[in-house]
Amino acid sequence: MVMTMAVSAQLNELGTFKCAALNVDGLPASVSIATYKINLNPDSKGGEGAAAIGRKAVEMGWDFFGVSEDFNYNTELMAPLTEAGYQAMTYKGEIKVSFGSITNYLASRPVVDTDGLNLIYSKDMIVGNEFINKWNDHYGYTDDGADGLINKGFRFYTVEVAPGIVIDVYILHMDAEVSEGDIAARESQMNQLVTDLVNNKNNHPKIVMGDTNCRYTRDKLKKLFIDAVNADERYTIKDCWIQKCKFGSYPAYGSDALMVDQLGYVRGEIVDKMFYINHKDSPYFLECKSFKVDTDFKNEAGEPLADHFPVVGEFAYSVKGDANNDGSVTLDDAGAVVDYYLGADGAAVNKKSADMDGNNVITVSDANAIVNKVLSK
Repeated sequence: MVMTMAVSAQLNELGTFKCAALNVDGLPASVSIATYKINLNPDSKGGEGAAAIGRKAVEMGWDFFGVSEDFNYNTELMAPLTEAGYQAMTYKGEIKVSFGSITNYLASRPVVDTDGLNLIYSKDMIVGNEFINKWNDHYGYTDDGADGLINKGFRFYTVEVAPGIVIDVYILHMDAEVSEGDIAARESQMNQLVTDLVNNKNNHPKIVMGDTNCRYTRDKLKKLFIDAVNADERYTIKDCWIQKCKFGSYPAYGSDALMVDQLGYVRGEIVDKMFYINHKDSPYFLECKSFKVDTDFKNEAGEPLADHFPVVGEFAYSVKGDANNDGSVTLDDAGAVVDYYLGADGAAVNKKSADMDGNNVITVSDANAIVNKVLSK
C-alpha cells in the first residue's frame, strides 16, 4: 500500500492565456434577387455594430479568438483591433447582396466562397499553418439554415502561446437548424472533425471552439465527438462548460433542453462551445482554469453586441515532468518530487506537472518516471 504525506506548498502552472469564440453578426440585412428582397439578418447593426464588437474585443484583451459570420463588415470589425495590435488570418470575403436574376442566384452554389471564420490574435502570439476545410456534408440551400449558400467548415492553426509552447487551434461553424437532415449533417461533420483530429501527428495539445449548433440533449455530441476522441488512447478531451459548470456531468441525450432563459448561462446550455484535448506524448499539457459565457459583452446601452455571447476560456500550460517549474525537465525535478512526497520543509511542486502517471497522487513512482524521461533524452 502506497502512503502519501500531506504537505502545504504547491507551485502554480508555467503560464496562462485567454481565448474566446464569438459570432460577429456579419450577415447583411438582406439579399436582392431581381425584384425580390430576402431578409437574412433584419436586426443587423451593420458596420457600426461590427466596429463596436471590435472595440469591445480589444477591451477584453483576449490573446486570441475565433470568429464566425465574419462576412460583410470585416473592415469595420478589424479597424479597432488592428489599431490595438491584433492581427488576423485569411478573410474569405463577403456575401453578395444583389443578383440580377433568379437564374444567376440559383447558379451560384455556394453563393460565395466564404466560410465566415477567422482567427484573430494579439502581437504576443505566433500563428501559422492555416488550413481551411469545407464540411463534406451540409443540409439546405434556401431553407433549414441555408447552410449550402456558403462554404461552412472548420479551420486549423498552430499557435505559439509562449516560447516553445505550441498548441493546435480548431475553429468551426456547423450546420444550423433542427430538422432530421440538419442533425444528420452535423453528425457527418462531427465524424469528419474527429478524423482530422486523431490523424494529426504533431502531438500538440488542442483547442476546438466555435458555433457547433449542437446541444447534448438533441445531438449525439457526447457519443460522436467526446467519446470518439477519448476512444483513441493518445487523447483526452474535455468540454470546458462540462468541466467548470456541470461538475463533469454530461446532459443526457434525449432529455429536455437546458434553456438559458430558464437556467441562466452557467447551468443552461448554448451551442457555442470550447473543448481542449491533451496528447499523452506531448511534453506539455493544458488545463482549463476558468470558463464563462460572457454576458457582459454589450454596448454602452447595455444591449448585446451580437446574437451570441462569446464563450471565454482561460488555460494554463505546464511542462510534463517539470515539477519545479523552471521550464525544463531534469533530475532536479525528480528530487523535488521525492522531497514533496517525504514532506521536506519548504518542498513544493507543480502537482499537475509532477503527476506523471495521471492518478492525481504524487508518489516516488512519479519521481522514477521523471528520471526515466531525463535518461531517455
